[in-house]
Amino acid sequence: MEVMILNPGFNVQDGTLLEKLLATADPFVKGPLPPVDKYNLASYIYASTALKKELCALLDNNLTTRVIELAAGVEMPAAPDKKPAYILASAVMGFLIASKFLVDPTMAIYEKASSMGHEAAAEQLFNFRVADHIRPQAWIDLALERKKRITQDEIDLATSYVVNEPPGIEETNFSKKLDIWKLNYFFILKAASLWRKEGCDLKAALTFIDWMESDSFFNGIAAIFALVLFSPNRYGKMIKGIESSSARKFQGGLKNAAWDLAYIRYWAKKYKSADEDSFWLLCSNDLALRRVASHIFEDPKLGEAHLSQLLQHYWGQDKAKQILKVYHQAWDRVSSNEAARDAVLLPRFLNIDDSIAAIEGQLE
Repeated sequence: MEVMILNPGFNVQDGTLLEKLLATADPFVKGPLPPVDKYNLASYIYASTALKKELCALLDNNLTTRVIELAAGVEMPAAPDKKPAYILASAVMGFLIASKFLVDPTMAIYEKASSMGHEAAAEQLFNFRVADHIRPQAWIDLALERKKRITQDEIDLATSYVVNEPPGIEETNFSKKLDIWKLNYFFILKAASLWRKEGCDLKAALTFIDWMESDSFFNGIAAIFALVLFSPNRYGKMIKGIESSSARKFQGGLKNAAWDLAYIRYWAKKYKSADEDSFWLLCSNDLALRRVASHIFEDPKLGEAHLSQLLQHYWGQDKAKQILKVYHQAWDRVSSNEAARDAVLLPRFLNIDDSIAAIEGQLE
């Protein structure tokens, strides 16, 4: 489909370069519907302007941090190990702003507050809003390496827009522990304890499924994360520091992985609750996060075979069949009597702090 873009606010010829840059890095995750090209800028602009669709994008902390730094006038790093992440963050912002996306940094701000406190995180949110009001061409020029930093004039103009906007409903405590994060941490903690006790194998995968049913909460997203983690084809650094002798690095990796699940679950909830006039993307520079997120919704073309093919990819056919059988049996038991299950789950949730402490004690 060819779309004529009128007054886009950026050099239209740059759009093709931006699409190629993002398609190569592939930071976006979308659900199976609608079946559109993730990196077709014109289609998004048409959807947001002509069709009046509400386009929304959730950014992870990796991207959010770099966006905030660049929007403060920080120069693009020259170091080869740092520069690509800043180029990607610039490209993502240029693309999203040009497409009229509503950019949501909510979970990233909560993650920041978990280490820096509420006041500092609230300031980071203001700085992100400034970033979100900078002209898309300024971001595109950074992404295409035409410039090394965003000019102060651009920053001042964007700041004036934010200052003059009517205040929205503000969070009064970004540093509070979210229930969704605590539950994710519980899942990650158990997966890590099995990793260290059983190793990375089929037994650990089956034990995790059994634990979700008998002692925890049956959650498809956590199950997919764990089944990928224990597989021979897992992604590196799914839980950073899991093999480190440093307790600090290990604990940091556990918390980071719990936040990864929080992003996925937040995005999944938004995607599932969206109506036909809205659309949600998840944007991340974390490969494992993106891959797990991309697996959680059933592919309409595969139907019930979706999970089977997913497990075969990571485990091979024979082990995939074993896992699938145990998974379906557990789910059937869990879902057969919802009233009884709910009566069991409430005490588990009320006692989750003690359950977490027990597993942490085993890992010391």
